[in-house]
Amino acid sequence: LRWVDLVSSEQLHTDRCQVYAFRESGGSPVRDTQQEMPQPRAPTLSQGGYSSPSAYSPGGGGAYSSPRTSGGPYQTNEWRMGKERPNVPLSDKVQTVFNDFNVSRTGGITHQELGSGFKNVGIDFAAITIDELFAKADLNRDQRVTFDEWQHWCKVYPNTLECVYFRGRDKAEEDEVMRGLQAVEIEAQQNDGREAQLRRELEGIQARKQDLDRQQQEYRARQAEFLRRKDTLEAQERDLMEQEIRLERQRDHLRAQEARFQQAANNFDAGAQQSASPRRAMRSGGL
Repeated sequence: LRWVDLVSSEQLHTDRCQVYAFRESGGSPVRDTQQEMPQPRAPTLSQGGYSSPSAYSPGGGGAYSSPRTSGGPYQTNEWRMGKERPNVPLSDKVQTVFNDFNVSRTGGITHQELGSGFKNVGIDFAAITIDELFAKADLNRDQRVTFDEWQHWCKVYPNTLECVYFRGRDKAEEDEVMRGLQAVEIEAQQNDGREAQLRRELEGIQARKQDLDRQQQEYRARQAEFLRRKDTLEAQERDLMEQEIRLERQRDHLRAQEARFQQAANNFDAGAQQSASPRRAMRSGGL
């Protein structure tokens, strides 16, 4: 590659053009000198993840240590999320995101699927950004991204892959939680309806119980009144029976006295006849 002055927007229409801007340490205008640029080195897979050459030395050719891996503020997701995310093999992430994006299962990700895939995980890129990302992935310009091309894309955008992968897993977990929550809410609503029905039934039972208690109290009051009247009548009956027994005793006593008196009169009359008593004669004569 060679540096050339940027004088027209037509120069940007070339495929895979790269624009570099340099400024002298003293703040002088952009350099107009030309020198050989090193050929950009393809990203390589290291033990801790992809090493992406984000900048090159103009004269050297080797990549300097990116602040994303040197402890600076732009650290990789592996380091930043080491205590928050599980350690998933990179190949699994690449394959999983590819499968998630390739919903048509045609063996390649289309431009529309790429944009939809980002939106599905909550990443709302501008249309021009989607065009740029798709162009980076579609190396042979056949309007679809094969798995090999996707692997290359993931090497160029390792942090984007991380975000998409874990957002997709988070979304799947969130969807599962939402489904569980909806199921619990539906069951809770059903239980609330059942509880309301049971409360109405309980209120009906309580009302019936109160009615039965009232009727029970009324019948108990009537029973107490009946028992009181019964005791009164029985006491009166006992008095009448005792009076009747006493009267009959008195009548028996009078009849006994009358019988004795009659016996005594008969004996007297018989003695008077034998002795020709004038009294007897008077009684016999009707005097």
